[in-house]
Amino acid sequence: MPVGVCISGVGSLGENFEENTDTLSINIYGALISLEARLISGSNVRLRHNLTQKEQECRVVFLGPTRGTKKEIGLEFTAPRSDFWGVTFPADAWTSKDTEVRGSHRR
Repeated sequence: MPVGVCISGVGSLGENFEENTDTLSINIYGALISLEARLISGSNVRLRHNLTQKEQECRVVFLGPTRGTKKEIGLEFTAPRSDFWGVTFPADAWTSKDTEVRGSHRR
């Protein structure tokens, strides 16, 4: 679901950045976005929802492929925030992440 967001923080070379983008996907734990700014896995950034102006601190948990000048980045909320996206997710989306990870290894 594309949602307009603004990401800010410190890039991989120590420079401050702020970049507007749209989400590639969202879930109750965070989002997948595409950024020109280069980030380091494990670093923290600020995510602002452009429509609601809600802000959330996130951790970079995934560095994906580069497409053109942008790299796919997976962000995870550092604190639970079920109301951040303004979307009601299905009940099965609230399964413990630990259970999901353990379950995916059994397939």
